[in-house]
Amino acid sequence: MGDVEEPRQPEPMTLRTLQWDDGEQQHDVVVRLWPPVPCDDHADCEFAIDGLPEPVRNTAHGIDSLQAIVSALTAIRYHLATHREISFLGERGWHGIPLIVPLIDPDEDRYVERMVETELEHFFDIVSRPQKRRAAALAEEYGLRPFEQPHALSSDVLAEMLLEAASGARASRDEEDEIRAYVFEERHGAVAAELRKRPGHEQIFARLGEASRLPDAEDRRS
Repeated sequence: MGDVEEPRQPEPMTLRTLQWDDGEQQHDVVVRLWPPVPCDDHADCEFAIDGLPEPVRNTAHGIDSLQAIVSALTAIRYHLATHREISFLGERGWHGIPLIVPLIDPDEDRYVERMVETELEHFFDIVSRPQKRRAAALAEEYGLRPFEQPHALSSDVLAEMLLEAASGARASRDEEDEIRAYVFEERHGAVAAELRKRPGHEQIFARLGEASRLPDAEDRRS
């Protein structure tokens, strides 16, 4: 293995330390990224990875500084993803750098982004279902009305539910019942968000006044 040329800049702008464990050796893998340097019609961004079987020293390019950074992160991810021996935050085979969709053209980029966003929404929906069921059970236990189809509720009903949630949250805080307060505050936030979508919501909030508001952090500590 020959000499590896060091980056021209002295101090990196970012650093990440991962762990290497191949069953025989355990050591750190250090990723460094230097600030992009504008050139005549592009920008360069140097990066380095130490601790892999072969050290990495390279320069990514872009039409501007931002694209140079994105290109460098993409390249760093590529080098790390080929090694299952690394770990980050205790997760073996993970480097913690998200996939960046390569630039193709604006229409293709938007299409790929929509696909990724749809999959993420589906994933988060699945993950949140147990929490939603638990929240619904607690809401029923504390006497809150069902809130499965808020769009079907009138603004007057939503206003009543907002007052109920605010009142329940204040009472729960006074009684230092954190779980019950959390349930009422979550319901208050959901009702308020739905109410803000309705025409004339400013007048509704003004009419309800302080009774519809939650105590702020200072009030809760006093």
